[in-house]
Amino acid sequence: GLPDGAEGRECDRLARAALSPKRHSSVFPAPVRTGLDAANYADARRLSLAATGGRKSVGSQTYGIIPKIREVDALMRENDKARRIVREVHPEVCFWALNSGEPMAHSKKAARGRAERVALLDALLPGAATAIADAADAYPRKDAAVDDTVDAMACAATALAGELRTMPERPAADSAGLRMEMVYALPEALPRGMRGLRKGDFR
Repeated sequence: GLPDGAEGRECDRLARAALSPKRHSSVFPAPVRTGLDAANYADARRLSLAATGGRKSVGSQTYGIIPKIREVDALMRENDKARRIVREVHPEVCFWALNSGEPMAHSKKAARGRAERVALLDALLPGAATAIADAADAYPRKDAAVDDTVDAMACAATALAGELRTMPERPAADSAGLRMEMVYALPEALPRGMRGLRKGDFR
């Protein structure tokens, strides 16, 4: 779900609060709905400022993922099945939850940041470290950076959970009827006694 104006999304505010002070900057504000129609970055800034009464523009990082947001938004608005099964996650929120409510200590771009994330995933899902290493070997860095592969595994782990929690607990719907939310899973919600992950399990 996307905001229409300067009010923003409660899930973004809650995510930044949960990840503060270490990782809160990883949560980019969601673009306003009209921003999906932008032809270029200057146009995206103009549309955002117009929708928010001049209060909020759009950052370059958010603009960089607008094409993907546009694709998912179109799917969700047009497909009833997608609305039932597709949920929004944020990798750092996933790690925060799987780490029992503690943000990761280091940036995911740093070697020690990747190491702490992989160690956590492998402890919860034995074989995750091997699956991540296999993916790193299988795909060129220009197609899939290692930290993005680690993020994807955190999202996959969340998808395996028997129970998902929602940020906020009672999400509001946007003007298109889509929930403005992020979901996450606590470590105890992951399946127990799971077989070791193998190459290709998360393709």
